[in-house]
Amino acid sequence: MSNTSSAVIDFSKAETPKPEVKSKDNEKRTSRLTDIINLAKSSCEMWHDENRDPYASFEANSHKEHWAIDSRGFKEWLSRQAFFEKIGSVSKEVMADACANLSGIAKYEGKKHATGRRVMFHDGAYWIDLANDDWQALRVDSSGWQIISNPPVRFLRNRNFRPLPMPLSGGNALDLFKLLNVPKEDELLILAWILECFRNNTPYPVLELTGEQGSAKSTTQRVIRLFIDNNEVMLRSRPKTVEDIYIVASNGHLVSYENLSSLSQDMSDALCVVSTGGGYASRTLYTNGEETILTAKNPVVLNGINRVITRPDLLDRSITVSLPLIEKRIDEAEHKRMVDRLAPVIFGGLLDLLSKSLRILPGVEIDPAKLPRMADFTKLGEAMSQALGKGSGYFLNKYIELRKEAVANTIDATPLGRALCGFVECGYSHIGTVGDLLRRLNDFEHKAGIEPGDFWPKSPRKLGDELRRLAPALRQIGIECSVESKARRDGIHCILKKN
Repeated sequence: MSNTSSAVIDFSKAETPKPEVKSKDNEKRTSRLTDIINLAKSSCEMWHDENRDPYASFEANSHKEHWAIDSRGFKEWLSRQAFFEKIGSVSKEVMADACANLSGIAKYEGKKHATGRRVMFHDGAYWIDLANDDWQALRVDSSGWQIISNPPVRFLRNRNFRPLPMPLSGGNALDLFKLLNVPKEDELLILAWILECFRNNTPYPVLELTGEQGSAKSTTQRVIRLFIDNNEVMLRSRPKTVEDIYIVASNGHLVSYENLSSLSQDMSDALCVVSTGGGYASRTLYTNGEETILTAKNPVVLNGINRVITRPDLLDRSITVSLPLIEKRIDEAEHKRMVDRLAPVIFGGLLDLLSKSLRILPGVEIDPAKLPRMADFTKLGEAMSQALGKGSGYFLNKYIELRKEAVANTIDATPLGRALCGFVECGYSHIGTVGDLLRRLNDFEHKAGIEPGDFWPKSPRKLGDELRRLAPALRQIGIECSVESKARRDGIHCILKKN
């Protein structure tokens, strides 16, 4: 018995050092965590933005960088500093705990600062992040442009950002079209859209490039993006969800999609919000009720064989340019050499043109009755046009003409739109219930030998919804269309007639 008891006692004593080892490990981990936090506090400025998201700024190679505290960029820098300060390697767990502590410091002790991705407006000038290794930025105002080291604005980046061309003075912005497959009559519209992308305090129009296979849609889009928001992923495939659009927008500047064949109502609405400014809320992962808010105001460019912007709200905010087939094709390597050679002087020319346009802009006057929805873009385009030697009203007329053409094409793209236009063009009009109009339209189509398809409204309610959607576009081509909001005894009433 004594031997057994002794064995038990010996076993117990053998196990007792384990908690001491664990305690030493904890002490070592706590010490390293404290060292990392103190290192960051002594080397960085912790701060937050308007949404209380936490950031850190630090000096690196004679320039200042700004990173989100939970970003790879900040964590890699902090790990490097720990190595040089002989703190040693930092485990993922220690780094995560350190960043959690630093985030609290940034939110509750740090100052609030404005942030931007690629473009900002500050102190009367537009700032453009060159996204180069020296973290330089361009300052552009009505007196000119210059390259600034250690700019006073806080630009944010992610790992997909790529440098813009280093601009050179003396270039011509119109040389851009040596690299693009754009119709001559649409060059000023494209140019104005590019200049608008350098301003972040106005709504953005959406640019849609269409054309059949062989019209260099994607190549044209890539080159345009090179001067606005160069990126590792220049063109993205169709977004799967609305949230995907907001994630892309909140992590960069230019939202760029290719090869689209359609846009759902939800995605069309999301692009409207993104281009003019707004937000998207979703439940934060691994929480019960906390929301994650994604805010965005970004320029958007799309391409596809056919027009995908057909809904009036987005149509009213868009520019659609149809690209022709390329007659004389050059190989990709030669085109890249041209881009590399011309990009610096073209970018300098774009900046010169932006500065001249800003100088002229305060004097631009447009009759409010003629001013389109995208008023700020129209005025900048008019100023740009005058800077290029065009007469007053030249750009406005071009833009109005393009909008009318886009509206007509959009109406013509739907069976109901074609039927409504044909109905009115034949001299018919309607003042009465939506149900009666549906019966008249069915008869009109039947007499024309046209069978209703899947997209034809099958009920008065559906027709009423479609009439409300098409009404703004119909009014732009001279057709009065209105639907009452409340039903009478015999149903909802509407008006359809030629103005």
